[in-house]
Amino acid sequence: MAEYKDFVDERKTVKEGVMYKRGAINTDWKLRHFVLNGRQLTYFKGGRSAPSGNIDMKAVIGVTEVESDSSFKIQTQKRTYDMRGETPGKSSEWRDAIYRIYKQSFRSAKS
Repeated sequence: MAEYKDFVDERKTVKEGVMYKRGAINTDWKLRHFVLNGRQLTYFKGGRSAPSGNIDMKAVIGVTEVESDSSFKIQTQKRTYDMRGETPGKSSEWRDAIYRIYKQSFRSAKS
């Protein structure tokens, strides 16, 4: 079974920390630990255990801000993920980092 250490490579990690994620079924905001690298955004429940899920950055088709509550959406063909940082500033940092990787992935997919 994959563990936290399998998803963290200091040379490739773009951003790491906590963020809130709202589920598709359970719509409460849940605090999760996230690791963003150039290929995926992986999230963990309860710290650094086995991953709860991940978002393939090449599958992302949009990253949009929701101004009313400082959250943002990550859209893929299959699902839209609602995310929010611990503060509006942290939301912006996460959104910007994810957007940069999305744009890089989008450019490389077109090449």
